[in-house]
Amino acid sequence: MEHRLTDYFDVPNTKSSKLTREELERILKKAADLIRTRVDYKYILLLLFLKRLSDEWEKEFEEYVKKLMKEGLDRKTAEQIALQDKKSYTISYPHDYLWRDLREKDVEKLPQTLSEALKKLAELNPNLRGVVDRFDFMEFMLTETMPRFSSSSLSSSATLI
Repeated sequence: MEHRLTDYFDVPNTKSSKLTREELERILKKAADLIRTRVDYKYILLLLFLKRLSDEWEKEFEEYVKKLMKEGLDRKTAEQIALQDKKSYTISYPHDYLWRDLREKDVEKLPQTLSEALKKLAELNPNLRGVVDRFDFMEFMLTETMPRFSSSSLSSSATLI
């Protein structure tokens, strides 16, 4: 039987662009609790980095799709063009490994999936080779960590108040 993170945790899926200082502190304190107990901090930082890149890519993708739709294209066609035009984004991000989709993957395969995401990210972005692709999440317990970062957007449009 396939399990998902959402089977184990009540993970809010808010798309609020306003992240309060208290919410950010709460997320970081929970992550710090994990670091103090059993998690190497480098994995926490990698998860935050991956979430940030995913959120930023999704924001840029959505803006590009809206631009194409204003030019008269239907949403499906606009999305297809936006996915193919890799040069329109700040960073090349593997669409198959977006954060929102990673959260819904099989929990037992999540460490492998995250490791694959980082390898693909490095493959698409030569400046990240040897940085993000050398970590293996198979060593890391994710069932407590990933949901903590999922409730808030870390894109540049998310305002810290």
